[in-house]
Amino acid sequence: MPDASTPKDVQNQRRLVTRMLRHWDERTSERRFPSKSEINAQVAGADWAHCALVAVAADLEQSHFLAVGPKLLDAPGPSLEGQPIGACPNSSLLHALLAYLPRCLESVGPLAVSGSAQHGGYDILYRAILLPLSEDGAAIDGILVAANYRDLRPGEDKQLRTRREVVVLSVKKGQIWEVFDALLGAWDKKVVLSLENGRATLRSKTNFQKSVHVVSDMTSRLERFRFIAHG
Repeated sequence: MPDASTPKDVQNQRRLVTRMLRHWDERTSERRFPSKSEINAQVAGADWAHCALVAVAADLEQSHFLAVGPKLLDAPGPSLEGQPIGACPNSSLLHALLAYLPRCLESVGPLAVSGSAQHGGYDILYRAILLPLSEDGAAIDGILVAANYRDLRPGEDKQLRTRREVVVLSVKKGQIWEVFDALLGAWDKKVVLSLENGRATLRSKTNFQKSVHVVSDMTSRLERFRFIAHG
């Protein structure tokens, strides 16, 4: 069963996603992604117990664990370090989060996920983030998974058992995005000029025309927006 937490602990755990995104963002610099070695136990501190580091293979099923924090597993057991991701126990939160690896690779950006899952035979609510990593700063060869959770309490809305939210995070000035133009039926590469009041002003790199888009659309509507690179 998930550990009981004090109100202070719960408040701290809710900030885990924000903290890990900040660690990731601070280390991107001029690159698209930090390397696997740049986000580790020394950087994450106590949060490392809530993290798993995956080395990504061309065949995703051949990907393997470099590190697995105990909070993501439902019970003590043999170390998963060096093991393929298929060795992850089906009854753990980590197993549920591994299903989002393809989405993170497709989105090529930080992916936030929240919802309900089974963890050690109990219903839980969780918040998680998947962060792409790269040794050369361009091609994704690792993903950091971080999550916190709590029990699904008796009497809570049944909607919480099935509701899912998946969001690509972090729109910033200078980034390069592709925006699908429905009229032309083609993708247009644009740079983020400014952000204000939840809206982003973008300028086309082909015709230099400006357009304004809702930031939440850019981070969730993958059929229309694709993150390309940090400018």
